[in-house]
Amino acid sequence: SAGTPSDNMDDMVRKGRNHWYGNARLTRKDIPAVRAALAANEPKASIARRYGVSDKTITLIARNETWKGC
Repeated sequence: SAGTPSDNMDDMVRKGRNHWYGNARLTRKDIPAVRAALAANEPKASIARRYGVSDKTITLIARNETWKGC
């Protein structure tokens, strides 16, 4: 059966299919390091610069709104 848009997004990330148009900069292997840096209170801007992503991306990871289950 078809899932909700949120279910579909979660499934896509879980299966590593979140590389829209080949532009994804983070990989599943990066996420534990990002979460560790967040837990160590490293500034989000610093983490974002290291991985070449926006502060918003790091905020979404911190809120567990993206890259769930990683």
